[in-house]
Amino acid sequence: MTPIGAGSSAHSVLDSGPSVRERAAVGRAARGRVRRRSGRGWYPAGRPNDPLAILLAQNEARAPTLTPVRMSRMSISPWNYYRGAAAVMAADLAT
Repeated sequence: MTPIGAGSSAHSVLDSGPSVRERAAVGRAARGRVRRRSGRGWYPAGRPNDPLAILLAQNEARAPTLTPVRMSRMSISPWNYYRGAAAVMAADLAT
């Protein structure tokens, strides 16, 4: 039995697909159909997911004594903020 990846027919996943030049040509062709300036007038629809409002709504369901602990931990660093703000990220990804 031949191990996976052994033999002359083995190839890397990185070897498959279009080359850099081919991808660049596809991008140039797309810019010919849709100009970059066309996105200038686009605005998100009202941004219903206000991050602060989401966090405050979550705080209402938590024990009041633990809310300051959560907020102080989230304010230490961006990493801690994102760790404590999973609902904010979920709301952003859902839109």
